[in-house]
Amino acid sequence: MEELEPRHLMVGVPLPWDIYTKGNRLILRKGNMILNDKQRDQLLKLGLYVRSVATPEDYTAPKPVNEPFNPFRRLDQVYASLDAMLARPASFRHEFGKRIRSLAVVVDETVQKAPDACIGSIFLLPFTNYSSAHSLHVSILLAILMQRLGLTLPERISLLSAALTMNIGMYEVQNQLYHQALPLSDNQRMEIDHHPEESVRILQDCFVGDELWLRVVLEHHENWEGSGYPYRMTKEEIHPLSHLLYLADVVGAKLTPRRYRDPVRPNVALSQVFMNRGKSIDMQYAALLVKELGIYPPGSYVRIRNGDVALVTHRGANASTPRVMSIASGQGMPYAMPIPRDTRSAEFGIETSLPAADSIKITNLSKIWGYVLA
Repeated sequence: MEELEPRHLMVGVPLPWDIYTKGNRLILRKGNMILNDKQRDQLLKLGLYVRSVATPEDYTAPKPVNEPFNPFRRLDQVYASLDAMLARPASFRHEFGKRIRSLAVVVDETVQKAPDACIGSIFLLPFTNYSSAHSLHVSILLAILMQRLGLTLPERISLLSAALTMNIGMYEVQNQLYHQALPLSDNQRMEIDHHPEESVRILQDCFVGDELWLRVVLEHHENWEGSGYPYRMTKEEIHPLSHLLYLADVVGAKLTPRRYRDPVRPNVALSQVFMNRGKSIDMQYAALLVKELGIYPPGSYVRIRNGDVALVTHRGANASTPRVMSIASGQGMPYAMPIPRDTRSAEFGIETSLPAADSIKITNLSKIWGYVLA
């Protein structure tokens, strides 16, 4: 028997273990929820034990069958599963929460194993429906940041689950807006303004009872200036993890193109975030985002001093010297095979970032990052 620590017990989160007293008496079965802080405090006074505090089933990714690890394939599978669930949540109603948590665990584990490839996937993996892709991109950004924030496993999974489902209440309209060049209609504006509440309603209808998950979804468009929606909350009222999701949501949206605009270059998007640190964005979160993604994040394109167009594949020892692969000559002729370049050298130092639209499109991501094609 192992004694539980206070951090293991979260209000509103289904228990991942059977819980016992020191005398081996079962007092709470797996799947029950602690309803409020008072009940949690009373339970902790008793001294609580479980058979094992090892990673519980609800926080464990499905084990692939004899499949070599490939982050791009994994994330593509997450996207496909997520899109099916966001499009038809009622079809998964009783299993919805468990399945989303499972996807959140896959994202968390994949980012821990291959953070650079996961960042690259935000820019490079193709998608059909923007709403699901954006939610996945935001969850990847969060998983990168969470590695440095010391969140507990339940907090991480609740936050990632919130990111994956934050826009379920406007799934259709968000996909429409991705292709739309015209201004919002009144109905679209109304749907956007109310989607945090609608998303929570849908999640509760699918038996999601995780209070942190639901709260973060509800608050993810609130901002420090008090001009957010749906409640125009003040800085003090917004949960810190809701604000973290807000930041990742804003940055993720900037990095993806629309029909009516190109994506914002990563260095420009991060500069905009950094300029607002301490004002509209938490200083720690802003600094961490810039530090973790770097000036030239994996998946972005650069021109190096010999004239080549290169793809950034990994972050480097410092922000200005990431690992890159030349994919085309200065004249725009693609190379038959990508060529590794050392950006620490004078010859191959980075000259400037390039818009994705001006760069050579690549499809063999697994090969470039060195993963087995599956």
